[in-house]
Amino acid sequence: MSAPVVEVDGLGIAYRAGRADVPVVRGVSFAVEPGCTLGLVGESGSGKSTVAAALLGHLRRGSRITAGTVALHGEDVFAAARDGCARCAAGPSRWSRRTPGRC
Repeated sequence: MSAPVVEVDGLGIAYRAGRADVPVVRGVSFAVEPGCTLGLVGESGSGKSTVAAALLGHLRRGSRITAGTVALHGEDVFAAARDGCARCAAGPSRWSRRTPGRC
Protein backbone atom coordinates (compact mmCIF):
# COMPACT_ATOMS: atom_id res chain seq x y z
CA MET A 1 0.00 0.00 0.00
CA SER A 2 1.39 3.42 -0.91
CA ALA A 3 1.50 6.51 1.27
CA PRO A 4 -1.57 8.77 1.33
CA VAL A 5 -1.64 11.74 -1.04
CA VAL A 6 -3.48 13.75 1.61
CA GLU A 7 -3.53 13.07 5.33
CA VAL A 8 -5.43 15.13 7.89
CA ASP A 9 -4.92 14.15 11.51
CA GLY A 10 -6.88 15.66 14.41
CA LEU A 11 -7.41 18.97 12.62
CA GLY A 12 -8.81 21.83 14.67
CA ILE A 13 -9.44 25.34 13.30
CA ALA A 14 -10.76 28.41 15.09
CA TYR A 15 -11.97 31.81 13.83
CA ARG A 16 -11.19 34.96 15.75
CA ALA A 17 -14.31 36.78 16.99
CA GLY A 18 -13.43 39.90 18.93
CA ARG A 19 -11.03 38.76 21.61
CA ALA A 20 -12.08 35.13 21.56
CA ASP A 21 -11.34 32.16 19.32
CA VAL A 22 -14.43 30.29 18.16
CA PRO A 23 -13.76 26.62 17.31
CA VAL A 24 -15.23 25.82 13.88
CA VAL A 25 -13.50 22.52 13.08
CA ARG A 26 -12.70 19.93 15.75
CA GLY A 27 -10.89 16.60 15.50
CA VAL A 28 -11.14 15.99 11.75
CA SER A 29 -9.04 13.06 10.52
CA PHE A 30 -8.90 11.28 7.17
CA ALA A 31 -6.47 10.04 4.54
CA VAL A 32 -6.81 9.91 0.76
CA GLU A 33 -4.83 7.17 -0.95
CA PRO A 34 -3.53 7.59 -4.51
CA GLY A 35 -6.33 7.07 -7.03
CA CYS A 36 -9.07 7.50 -4.42
CA THR A 37 -11.71 10.17 -4.00
CA LEU A 38 -13.15 11.60 -0.79
CA GLY A 39 -16.29 13.68 -0.41
CA LEU A 40 -16.91 15.98 2.55
CA VAL A 41 -20.58 15.99 3.50
CA GLY A 42 -22.30 17.98 6.20
CA GLU A 43 -24.80 20.64 7.09
CA SER A 44 -24.36 24.26 6.10
CA GLY A 45 -21.76 25.84 8.37
CA SER A 46 -20.27 22.52 9.48
CA GLY A 47 -16.75 23.39 8.28
CA LYS A 48 -16.51 21.60 4.92
CA SER A 49 -15.14 24.62 3.07
CA THR A 50 -12.80 25.47 5.94
CA VAL A 51 -11.33 21.95 5.86
CA ALA A 52 -11.00 22.10 2.04
CA ALA A 53 -9.22 25.47 2.28
CA ALA A 54 -6.87 24.01 4.89
CA LEU A 55 -5.94 21.24 2.43
CA LEU A 56 -4.73 23.96 0.08
CA GLY A 57 -2.88 25.77 2.84
CA HIS A 58 -5.32 28.69 2.83
CA LEU A 59 -7.02 29.97 5.94
CA ARG A 60 -9.22 33.03 6.03
CA ARG A 61 -7.98 36.11 7.87
CA GLY A 62 -8.42 35.72 11.60
CA SER A 63 -8.40 31.93 11.59
CA ARG A 64 -5.77 29.57 12.87
CA ILE A 65 -4.95 25.90 13.22
CA THR A 66 -5.55 24.94 16.85
CA ALA A 67 -4.72 21.24 16.61
CA GLY A 68 -3.55 18.54 14.26
CA THR A 69 -1.78 18.44 10.93
CA VAL A 70 -2.54 18.62 7.22
CA ALA A 71 -0.02 16.81 5.02
CA LEU A 72 0.24 16.72 1.23
CA HIS A 73 2.51 13.98 -0.11
CA GLY A 74 3.93 13.61 3.40
CA GLU A 75 4.78 17.30 3.88
CA ASP A 76 2.99 19.45 6.44
CA VAL A 77 1.11 22.06 4.40
CA PHE A 78 1.40 24.79 7.00
CA ALA A 79 5.05 24.11 7.93
CA ALA A 80 5.93 24.33 4.23
CA ALA A 81 4.03 27.60 3.88
CA ARG A 82 5.87 29.06 6.88
CA ASP A 83 9.17 28.03 5.26
CA GLY A 84 8.21 29.74 1.98
CA CYS A 85 7.75 26.50 0.04
CA ALA A 86 5.97 27.23 -3.23
CA ARG A 87 5.78 23.65 -4.51
CA CYS A 88 2.70 22.93 -2.36
CA ALA A 89 0.67 25.38 -4.45
CA ALA A 90 0.90 23.07 -7.46
CA GLY A 91 0.18 19.91 -5.47
CA PRO A 92 -3.62 19.89 -5.33
CA SER A 93 -3.87 19.78 -9.14
CA ARG A 94 -2.57 16.23 -8.87
CA TRP A 95 -5.63 15.20 -6.87
CA SER A 96 -7.80 15.35 -9.97
CA ARG A 97 -6.24 12.17 -11.39
CA ARG A 98 -8.29 9.20 -10.36
CA THR A 99 -9.22 5.77 -11.54
CA PRO A 100 -12.90 5.05 -10.88
CA GLY A 101 -13.57 1.85 -9.04
CA ARG A 102 -10.09 1.42 -7.56
CA CYS A 103 -11.07 2.28 -3.98
